[in-house]
Amino acid sequence: MSQQITLSSGSPVIASRTGGFELVIRDQVDGSIVDCGDSAQIAAAFSEMASDPVRLAAMSRSSRKRIEESFTIERKARTLVDVYETFSKCEAEEVLRNP
Repeated sequence: MSQQITLSSGSPVIASRTGGFELVIRDQVDGSIVDCGDSAQIAAAFSEMASDPVRLAAMSRSSRKRIEESFTIERKARTLVDVYETFSKCEAEEVLRNP
């Protein structure tokens, strides 16, 4: 969740390949994904962002847009409803197969 908050502020994120960050952050689009514990990669990612203001600005716009389009409360609610509906259907089908 913290990466979503950071992205919503328009800040690119540098994150490691753990905890599902890759599901939220698109590498080199709205942030950078680095190998867990690789301090050289982390430093390189910071350096690349700091040395290219045009790219940093593009990543900032992209990160904000990603959150606005992909992580709205409406979308999360729809996903949750879809999950419940899927499980409800599976349960109903199971009852019909095994009365």
